[in-house]
Amino acid sequence: MPTNCLPVPQLEQSAAALEDAEDIAVVREALAVLNAAGGDRAKAGFRPWAEVRAELSADAGAAHFATFRC
Repeated sequence: MPTNCLPVPQLEQSAAALEDAEDIAVVREALAVLNAAGGDRAKAGFRPWAEVRAELSADAGAAHFATFRC
């Protein structure tokens, strides 16, 4: 292995840390928007969970049928 390469476990840990950092940034931004809207989720542009869940379910079903072959 070249000396400038990280072992796979360290690469995986680094990738996980970067993903966590990105997630934290997204949560902080969402909380800032929510705080600016006075805690009102609708004013902050947050969609109702039931609406999001239905959309995700529809997308998952469409993806399943799009990849299903007879």
